[in-house]
This record gives sequence, structure tokens and C-alpha cells, in this order.
Amino acid sequence: MAVPAAMLAAFAFHVTPKAVASSSTLRLLPHAVVAATFAAGGERAKAQGEARSRRGRVDPIGVWHCLMFGRDGEQRFYLALDSDGGARIARVTEALEGRWTAVGEWRRVYGRFELEDRANARRFIADLRAETLGGRWMATIYEGGWWCAPVDGVAPHDEKPPPARGLMEALVPAIIAGPNYPRQAVREAKEGRAVSCFIVDGRGEISRPGIIELTDEVFREATLGAVARSRFRSRGDDSAPMPACRSFKYELRIAG
Repeated sequence: MAVPAAMLAAFAFHVTPKAVASSSTLRLLPHAVVAATFAAGGERAKAQGEARSRRGRVDPIGVWHCLMFGRDGEQRFYLALDSDGGARIARVTEALEGRWTAVGEWRRVYGRFELEDRANARRFIADLRAETLGGRWMATIYEGGWWCAPVDGVAPHDEKPPPARGLMEALVPAIIAGPNYPRQAVREAKEGRAVSCFIVDGRGEISRPGIIELTDEVFREATLGAVARSRFRSRGDDSAPMPACRSFKYELRIAG
């Protein structure tokens, strides 16, 4: 599932209190160094919690620009979900050829989205109470995450997918903020990992963040806080929104 570097949008952080933390994007940015600091989260954490409580329901019907990641790397594709339960995808090659590929059927199950991708023996799951479409995918052996941004001006029953260039645009970070190591995690000597996905608009601003992977709730607000303080370079006000993801690894180390 390897893709060109310009298509990648997953970023990794290693966070250590009282120590230098290394941060690098996966095959996209050169090595960088940041210092992790302590913070409780305060008003930002409260605001994020209130925002989550106001979330509505996602209507899956439509065309989506999706990012899927897992052990084999990342892949972008268009996903068309019809009202009759039909699902089609168009990866870069298919979009260049102007065609869709049927992958199976989707359904709503008690507020949850489920897609059986028979063509690739995968199952996609999403919480429809979230702010956008995305969640986890599972195969026989492997699993990973996926996150989508809506595509305007295209209907799921259209004969051709949106232009392939939308899948090949590069997201270039402008400000990649490091997370604050939670005080509670330090007191309890906790380490962990988190993956957050979100949508980046044409101006480079981030919206609709969510948590895809989380080893401990203590790292939730620190992760979302770092995402909220980050930005990407502008691609132009008229550029379509794109999904992106960042991974965080929280480690306790003794400063030397």
C-alpha cells in the first residue's frame, strides 16, 4: 500500500518530560527537536470537552476524500456512499482513469457506520456521532485507522470520481506543536501512544479533530491540544479540505 511521499499526512511525535523530545514526520519532514513541557490543559481542555458534547450526527451519503493508514503505510482515495447502500472507491490510478471500483455495501447499525469491503477483505467502522466520517478498519490480520473530508460538488452516483490531483496534493506543515506531557501521567509514571486525525482546509487551518487510537485517557487532551495549536501551509482558499493524521508516543525519560 505504498504511496508517494507527497500523499502522506501522518506525523509522529515522541514526548518526554524534563528531556529533549524528538519529533519527525513520517517520510515528509526532516528531523526536528522540540521540548515537552508540563500543563494541565485548563480552559482549552474544558472547551474541547464542551465541543465534543455538542457534536451532531454524520450523514455518510455523499463523496468523501479519505486517508487510510496502517502497518503498510498510508493511502488516499475517494469514497462514494450511495443512499441504497452501495459503496465505490477511486484511488489515484482509478481517478486518473476516470472510473470507480465497487467495494461492497455500507449500513447504519445503532449509530455506527459499517462498510464491508469485500474486494480487499476489510471492514470499516465509524461512529456517526462524530464530526466527520472516520474510525477504524480491520482485516484478517492487520488493522488501522481512516479519516475523511467531504467532497463538495460531486454526487455518489456520478459516473466519474473527482480529479486525481485532489488525492496527490501535499500537506506541508507550517506549525507542528508538541504536546504537553500530562501531570497526572508523570505522577503515575504512565507512558502511551495516541493517534489523532483531523481535516485541513485550503488555508491550512485544522478542524474536526478526533482520536483514532489511545492507550490511556490521560493523554487525550494533551494530544488534542497539540493538534489544535498546529497549522499547515496554505494551499489556496479554494482548495478542497483534506484529511490528515498525527501519531504521538509519550515516554518518560530521565534528563541526562
